[in-house]
Amino acid sequence: MEQNKNIENGSDVSTSSCCICGEIKPVSLFYKHAKTKDGCSSRCRECQKAYARQHRIDNKDYYLRKNREYSRTEKYKQKKKDYYQSEVGRESQRKAKVVYKSKNVTKVAASAKLNGAIRAGDILRPEICGECGKPSKVIHGHHDDYLLPLEVRWMCPMCHMAWHGKNGPGLNGD
Repeated sequence: MEQNKNIENGSDVSTSSCCICGEIKPVSLFYKHAKTKDGCSSRCRECQKAYARQHRIDNKDYYLRKNREYSRTEKYKQKKKDYYQSEVGRESQRKAKVVYKSKNVTKVAASAKLNGAIRAGDILRPEICGECGKPSKVIHGHHDDYLLPLEVRWMCPMCHMAWHGKNGPGLNGD
């Protein structure tokens, strides 16, 4: 990589050439790199971004595993907890709920009707998953059709996610 100093209109502008696209660009269009002689990366920012995007695609399994591992660390959990307890986090959650409710009117109405029936004692929530038969602390009421809000299948979260992964959204789910 070569670095040039151009004098345009009486000002010094440092330039460098990108090893990928070969264009000579101002140093401000390169990321900093302390170990190089001129202090900037050999790729311009655009070429570096394209390389990083392609690298993530080519190594998808690696990045999924790393993200999964990081999301289970105490540091991440605490950071997430702190964010959602902050004013910005609470406002973000509030906005997300408003958007969800406006986009999923039928689902929200079905869930509200089911929850009301559970609170009234008309419907009992089981402690065993209807799909895998295992006991679970959390059991979801799955609607095959959201226009029939009291007709549900009781599933553990894992079976519920698997069902939607295989079958997509329920009927009439907005």
